[in-house]
Amino acid sequence: MYNTSGPAPVEQSPTAAAPAFEKRYRNTYKRMSTWEVWLNYNAMSALGPKPWPRPERGGRRGHPGSLPKAFPLLGDKYASEWMGITQGGRMYCPGSIQVIDQEGKYGQVQLVLWMYKTEAEFKQAVAQSQVNAPIKWVFHKFEKEE
Repeated sequence: MYNTSGPAPVEQSPTAAAPAFEKRYRNTYKRMSTWEVWLNYNAMSALGPKPWPRPERGGRRGHPGSLPKAFPLLGDKYASEWMGITQGGRMYCPGSIQVIDQEGKYGQVQLVLWMYKTEAEFKQAVAQSQVNAPIKWVFHKFEKEE
């Protein structure tokens, strides 16, 4: 497994809220959590407790375009951070990467923010982030959303 790269295990998420979330989940459901659990929890949190803004004239209530005020979901309260949402409804969630060393131990978690088109946008997101891991900016050209 030496030098293998992959997504970080959920229990090693570099947020302050991760250990308590993992413990609460294991105690409640008697099984380990997965990224699917954490990401669905965040999605429901974004949709649920915060009051949704009234739609603009002609808009639908609950349309992803009315959700931006629910974000960011930061690591002081959430096990994984979500920084925003696109007009097409895609969530801005950083990727987590780890490498396994020669002894078979996980290295430090690194986060990758891919959604920002400029370095200024990236730096603004890093400034509000609540993680204890290095964050790297990787620019991707966005495909057109419908």
